[in-house]
Amino acid sequence: MKKLNNFYSIVAIALLTACGGGGGGSAPAPIPTPAPTPAPTPAPTPSSNIYEPEEFLRGKVIDGYIEGANVFIDENFNLFQDEGEILATTGSNGTFVFVDQAIDRFVNLGLLVPAPTPEPTPAPSPEPTPEPTPEPTPEPTPEPTPEPTPEPTPEPTPAPIYGSYQYAFDGAEEQIDGLIQCWQNRSIVASVPIGAVDTSNGFVSKAFDMVLPSIRTSGSSDSIIISPFTNFLSPAIEETIRSEGLDQNLTVADGCTALGDSIQEKVDDKVDEIIAELDSLFGINYYDLVSDFIAGQTNDVLTEEKAIIIARWLPFLTSLKLDISDEMTATFNERVVPYFSMDEESRNRILSDETLEDIALDFSSYYVGPTNSSGWYYDQNIFSYGAKLNLSGQVVPWKCADGSESCLFTSYGLDSIYNSSIWYMNRRSFRNDNAISGHENKLLEVYVEDESRWISNTGFPGDPLYDENSLRRDCLTKEEIRYVEPFNDDITFRFTFNYGFNNININVLDCRTLEGIEDPLDLTFLEHYAQNSANQTEELMIQMSSGPNELVHLDNEIINIWENRETFDVAPLLNEIDDYPRTLKDISTLRAKVQQDDYISAYLTIRDSNGIPEYTYHLRVQANENDDSFWETTGLGNDWVDSGLRGQEARNSFHEKLKQTEKLNLDSIAGSSPP
Repeated sequence: MKKLNNFYSIVAIALLTACGGGGGGSAPAPIPTPAPTPAPTPAPTPSSNIYEPEEFLRGKVIDGYIEGANVFIDENFNLFQDEGEILATTGSNGTFVFVDQAIDRFVNLGLLVPAPTPEPTPAPSPEPTPEPTPEPTPEPTPEPTPEPTPEPTPEPTPAPIYGSYQYAFDGAEEQIDGLIQCWQNRSIVASVPIGAVDTSNGFVSKAFDMVLPSIRTSGSSDSIIISPFTNFLSPAIEETIRSEGLDQNLTVADGCTALGDSIQEKVDDKVDEIIAELDSLFGINYYDLVSDFIAGQTNDVLTEEKAIIIARWLPFLTSLKLDISDEMTATFNERVVPYFSMDEESRNRILSDETLEDIALDFSSYYVGPTNSSGWYYDQNIFSYGAKLNLSGQVVPWKCADGSESCLFTSYGLDSIYNSSIWYMNRRSFRNDNAISGHENKLLEVYVEDESRWISNTGFPGDPLYDENSLRRDCLTKEEIRYVEPFNDDITFRFTFNYGFNNININVLDCRTLEGIEDPLDLTFLEHYAQNSANQTEELMIQMSSGPNELVHLDNEIINIWENRETFDVAPLLNEIDDYPRTLKDISTLRAKVQQDDYISAYLTIRDSNGIPEYTYHLRVQANENDDSFWETTGLGNDWVDSGLRGQEARNSFHEKLKQTEKLNLDSIAGSSPP
């Protein structure tokens, strides 16, 4: 084309020369030079300050492959989705991916801000074409072939900036990276709602949860599987919270701190213990549990058929958790979530292909409440064991207290667990980290207790001498204030005040029906104890009780502690006890507090090195001193023997036994002579 243009130029010059150049003819109008096409504006280069979301967790939720499950990272170990915890939803093959779900969290934390929108680059304005200067009309000449009109250059499309947020300050990127690293090392919960789709079983009709407590050892965040089998690892969270005495209501903000990291390390250790047991029994390792058993990527023990069996129980356990959580939340005005998981025996029976008609319904919960203006706060600790759950979702009591062969509870709640367990204990302990002025040497305990237990004459459940063939059922609702302080270098003094309902040896299925039928009792215990050179414990206890409408023994009793938790004050009671009669030498003073037909009991017990009583002596102090009596027994005290001694003789015998002790024979305790 360049040669052709030169040719046209040469021809034009030759023609002009042949016509005499400028001899009388006018030069043709010059062809205007077109304005140059501006170079396109280059696309803006993304700034290094722009936040670019990247995938940081991927996995699958499997019973069959589940579509529509909500998967969240449980930062604070309560297996409940709290506000702020990030969430992904599974697709048609059960897959979930975490990429940009945390942007709102980062914005709320002040780590990201919206990136400014760049101003569009305006299109360049073409240079104006100058008006041609009129020239004389030239001799007609052949018109040169015009140059082709160039195609207009399109306006460049601005390249999009990757992401719509930028880091708010220097160091924000490192903080975000730290949070993501934390999330990659936390428990993951798959909450499967009603209406989700299970490729093996169709639409989900009952909601349930599945848990993966640890992905630290999974080897790759691309291979996460959450399934009924990973629920076998969930007791690691419960056991860690309970064994460490940790506040179950750890906040989301605390979850990715050093405290959260410490808890996760302990959870990982518990997971390793469970895996070691599964490996020993069934040859199952961690990677088997987090592999796709439907695709045949695991061993022969973990099959889809067994996953379906486990999944039958999960809706019941999830309903129990949520119903009891709602009940506890209404009590404390803060979300509290109990732990429910399948027990080891039931797990092993499933993996061994045994028929499973019921599972153990053991659970625990630990919660720390707020601190009041006087520095008092409380922690609630619940544990229970012995109840069962059947395939119909009914709660099965360990034993029918009313004597019937079969008894069931169809409602979920703490009362059902309370009435169905071998032992249920719900204790709210009140604490103050500041010593009570004037009582700094006292180790103080204040608590409210709700208890149901099957107890034998030989001990509590779990005791070595516990005998299931001689049981009674007790249901107790009580408040207790106690403290210990040194009496001297060898002897310790313990005070206990107990107020509430003690329903002993009852035979009704629902203990709650007994509450309020009788007035509560209050009991006061004044004890001195010491260890002698034979490694025996010598114990002197004075017990006072008041029945309905009777004179109380203390002027500064504290009752209804839970209802008065914002205002109760123990100092007046502690001041009173400091001056209170408390030993055998004070019996005459204590007698004045006894009403007709009532009595005060003084017990002298000698225990062996295991705490088992060897022998016990009992002085029963009546309102009339001539009616005092002396009793004795050996061992666990099942058979008391009345000595037949009354009045002063009874007091003399008890005083003699006390004076024969090695540590408690002091005149300040026994008196120099019988009372």
